[in-house]
Order: sequence, then structure tokens, then C-alpha cells
Amino acid sequence: MNLKKLKRLLQIDKHSLDEEWATQSDNYAECAEAVADARRDWEQAKATLEVERCELDKKIRSNPDAFGIAKLTEAQIATTIGIQPSYKALVEDVIEKHHAYGVWDGFLTAMDHKKSGLGKLVDLLLANYYSKPKSSSKSREHTEVIERRAARRRS
Repeated sequence: MNLKKLKRLLQIDKHSLDEEWATQSDNYAECAEAVADARRDWEQAKATLEVERCELDKKIRSNPDAFGIAKLTEAQIATTIGIQPSYKALVEDVIEKHHAYGVWDGFLTAMDHKKSGLGKLVDLLLANYYSKPKSSSKSREHTEVIERRAARRRS
């Protein structure tokens, strides 16, 4: 789902509240599934990163000379792992997947806010907030008196 479609889903057409409510649950479910997928991708990326870290650790310990390490220490191993191109690429992937998860999670929260907004708009509609103003019977009588006086003056 692209960003334009996401933003369109968050907009509320106050003149089509019935349609908005009809599609809200489907849109929410689609978004919740995307959040779950993004979280899964992030977790998989973290697991892949951990596997790469373990494999590099094993390679470094078995042949420290190949990595230019004279004295093997835990700090030296950690530093050497951190500068390996394969490890750095996986770190970037984890960061990107975490960002995607955060965006989707924020969008799911926005869908919750849309639901609340729809509820409030329905409340306003039921309270005749969008109706045209109506005058009271006293106001109508007063308006009729003024109109009659104005008509007499013209004649």
C-alpha cells in the first residue's frame, strides 16, 4: 500500500458517514495485517543479523590472522564484527525494517483515531449539528410583524 492510499484512507467524508463506517473495519484489518507483516519482517531481520554476528564471531576466532587481529580479545572481536560489510548491510536492513514497522504502527493508531472521529461526527449529525437554522415561533411572529409594517409603508 502506498502513502497516497494510506492518507486517503484516513480522510473522512462527513457527507458519507454510512460508507465510511462500512469500510472502516476492512481498512483497519488491512492495516493491522500490514503492521503484523512489518513486525515479522523486522524480527526476521534481527534474527538474520544475529546469525551473521555468530558466524563472523566463529570465523574470527578460528582464523584471527585473516582479519588482521594479533591478540584475540572480546572487544577486538566485537569491533571486527561491527566493521564487516556484510554485518553493516544487515544492520541497515534491521533499521529500515524497524522504521517500516513504526510507520505502519503509527498508521494503525491513526485508524483508531479515525474510528473515534467517525463516532463523534455521527454524534454531531444526530444532534442536528449540520442542520439549517430554524427560528422559534416567537422569532417567526416578530419577522411577520416587521414584514407587514414594511409592506404598509410601501403602499
